[in-house]
Amino acid sequence: MITLRQDNLRTELWKNDFDYVAASEADNDSAAARDLEIFLDNLAILTTVDTPYLLDVNYSGLLDGEEIALADSLREVAKIVRSLPEASRERWGVLEATLHRLGAETQPMRRRRGVNDRANISRSG
Repeated sequence: MITLRQDNLRTELWKNDFDYVAASEADNDSAAARDLEIFLDNLAILTTVDTPYLLDVNYSGLLDGEEIALADSLREVAKIVRSLPEASRERWGVLEATLHRLGAETQPMRRRRGVNDRANISRSG
């Protein structure tokens, strides 16, 4: 169990069932709560498999060194894929979707006009 501060009574009472771990050594509740919040944020970051922030420019501050250069390069790749003609862009759809999941700005491909779209075309005459 993660607690704000060390709790010897509960630790002893539940020693055969739970391990109590203090998130903070702070003397006041607000500082201890902040320490717990930081711990839980770090835990969430380290345990998530989803990384939708990697290519999002709003989160560039989370990257360092070579990661910044890599993210910049992949954002450029996303721009190149977006600039392809639609027929070519479809072939790169898996890459585009992956870059989007990592936070790169992408624009959805326009759907091709097909037989079912004819009803939406206004006819003159």
